[in-house]
Amino acid sequence: MSRENEYRDVPPGDTLQFHYRIHGIVQGVGFRNWLEDLAQALGVHGFCRNRADGTVEIVARAPNQKMLDTLEKELHKGPFAARVDRVEKEAYNGDISEGFRILATK
Repeated sequence: MSRENEYRDVPPGDTLQFHYRIHGIVQGVGFRNWLEDLAQALGVHGFCRNRADGTVEIVARAPNQKMLDTLEKELHKGPFAARVDRVEKEAYNGDISEGFRILATK
C-alpha cells in the first residue's frame, strides 16, 4: 500500500467505526483522560466510559485506516499506570457525534 493510500479518507457514506472493550487495570489510572487526549490528537470521534464490570468501553469513528490503526495500537498499551490484558473489538453501526468525550459510568 502506498503512503498516499494510508491517509486517504474513506468515501462518503462509508465509515470506520468500532466498539471496543478494554480489560485489565484500566480504571483509576487515567485511562479515559489519556484516551480523550489521544483521540483528539488523532482526529478520532466518539466516546469512552468506565463500565461497572471494571472495563473501559470505547466507541470510535476514524476518517481513515491509518488513524484507526494508530488508535488500536495505543489501546493495547494504554497509559503508563494501566495494564491492558485484552482488547475486544466489534463493528459499531450507531451514530457517533463529532468530537471525543468522556461519558458517565454505565
